[in-house]
Amino acid sequence: MGFDMSNKMPPLNDDFITAHFVEQKGIVLGRREILNSTGYSFGFFDVFAAPHNLKDGEGYDLLLPYKLAADEVGKIRQLCGHDGIVIQNAESLFAALRTGTYNGEWFIPILSFLTNVEGDAYLKENLFCLQNTGDFKGTFMMRGEGPYSHLLWSSTVPDNSPDTRYAVSRNSGYTTRHKYNEHCLITRAMRMEPA
Repeated sequence: MGFDMSNKMPPLNDDFITAHFVEQKGIVLGRREILNSTGYSFGFFDVFAAPHNLKDGEGYDLLLPYKLAADEVGKIRQLCGHDGIVIQNAESLFAALRTGTYNGEWFIPILSFLTNVEGDAYLKENLFCLQNTGDFKGTFMMRGEGPYSHLLWSSTVPDNSPDTRYAVSRNSGYTTRHKYNEHCLITRAMRMEPA
């Protein structure tokens, strides 16, 4: 049974409706308490997803190894008014939060933004659950079906596997592990703002 955050999570801003696009923000994913791997809380944040996955020159979802995907996210300029940042793993994001150098940029999301981790009820607002809802609907444009074309990168590193990242299946919500420099998966950038 997951930890119930409902008794202390502040309500979502009245202007934000889950799975709907907000100008200069992105598509609302929801409000989260951001915790590192040891349970340290960075506080509550409103989480927004990019209105589309990384795209190739023809407008289809781009399949890239993690390192290249992180570099591509880092090249984002003024998407919904915000730039991207290269985050090599979730711990890099937590370090930026800890030092105050994270300023609302786009990054490859942590695992809990993509799927319901460990059955936690308060994490039901994630990309897997919302992918066919509101403004997320129709935003996955695959050229065809390949072995990895249904998988999304997360920045979360499995224990003791620094060259591996978790990925999430759009079809099932299940997580898998992939070498960051071998497998080519799709990427949906996300960003956060303090609540």
